[in-house]
Amino acid sequence: MSKKDKNQNPAQEVTEEISDAEAQLKLAQADRAAKSLTDSKNKRNLFGILFLLLTIVIIIVIALNEFVGSDEEYPLSAVLSTWGQNWYYLVAAVGVMLLMLFFDGFRQAALLRGATGKWRVKLTMKSMILGRYFDNITPSAFGGQPYQVYYLHKHKVPAGVATSLPVVCFFMQQVAFFVLAILSFIFYGHVITDVWLIVFIIIGSLCMVFIPIVIMVFAFIPKTAKKLVHGIIKLLHKIKIVKNPEAAMLRFSAYVDDYSKSLKLIGKHKKTLISGFFLAVLCQLLNYSVTYFIVLASGQTADWPEIIALMVFVSAASAFIPTPGGAGATEGFFYLIFSALSGGLRFWGMLLWRVITFYLPTLLGLGVFINNTLKEKIYKMRGLLRTSATDDDKGLVAAEHPSTKEPTEEPAPETETEADTQR
Repeated sequence: MSKKDKNQNPAQEVTEEISDAEAQLKLAQADRAAKSLTDSKNKRNLFGILFLLLTIVIIIVIALNEFVGSDEEYPLSAVLSTWGQNWYYLVAAVGVMLLMLFFDGFRQAALLRGATGKWRVKLTMKSMILGRYFDNITPSAFGGQPYQVYYLHKHKVPAGVATSLPVVCFFMQQVAFFVLAILSFIFYGHVITDVWLIVFIIIGSLCMVFIPIVIMVFAFIPKTAKKLVHGIIKLLHKIKIVKNPEAAMLRFSAYVDDYSKSLKLIGKHKKTLISGFFLAVLCQLLNYSVTYFIVLASGQTADWPEIIALMVFVSAASAFIPTPGGAGATEGFFYLIFSALSGGLRFWGMLLWRVITFYLPTLLGLGVFINNTLKEKIYKMRGLLRTSATDDDKGLVAAEHPSTKEPTEEPAPETETEADTQR
């Protein structure tokens, strides 16, 4: 027994065993979810893709109905002419979106380095874009995190880190939105005058910042927080929304506990969490800045902070719509909220914004997914195995078939099987 093992008390050993068991359970759940998402016969997956295609068709039909042969102040021909003259702003719009995707992947790389001491930027870039792809094709964006957990552990990221990294990234994204939402309401809340829009924005904002607020409350006043949540669940039980209050309380406590443990694991170094938070804010600003450049490309003047605030309101209003990527609802709220463009410019600006911020990342993620799938099939056909944690293909070796092994007098040392390697 090593010196480290001798100094380790029984309670610590039990805690580590429990933590490892929890990580293995999460990995098993993520593995099942990933297989379900990648199954071509999966109904929810097909529904998500068909819904996206249907949304595109509906938008095109509406556009043709409204603008073809119309005498609008900004018909399609005029919009295209204006964009052609200001093409450099469109390039900037696409550029800031790609820059946002890069920093989002780099944010995961920074957190991964804080947890493991290694930079694996290529892996986190792929994990990020695949997570966005599965978020965008599944209702309520439920598919991204499980697939990221599966993908990270498949590429030899330790179990605890693989299960915690996507959770922490999501948490920081919500905290970043929380900060921007508060600033937007303080400085530009007066811009929205419609009562129902205000209601949708407030409800959506609460949905998006629910997890960060709960974590903070539980961190500072845990006893009071538990009593408050227990009271809310009891109330929901009385009005027949929650059937089993005890089970609901246990699930909620486990959910919050999961976030707390993940934050503690990834955030052992304060610099890691701080840098991750600022990168999350930067990603949000870059994402919302796409609209700013679209406004400029449309020949309109714009105040950048106000554009950011309006886009925060659009994100908030469509946050609780359970369609893939908020498809359908997001376009509608953009059209209602966004006042920097008018007439045909607003409609086509909305469409261009969705193409750049939603469909472009989705197509990039689909491309990465298809490329990975084809690679895996080729490797299997050629009998190759991955034996290292590198993100390239240098760790591939030929797999020995059991029938080709010659019998030996002494038992051969244990080696990693193909199934273990694939897991």
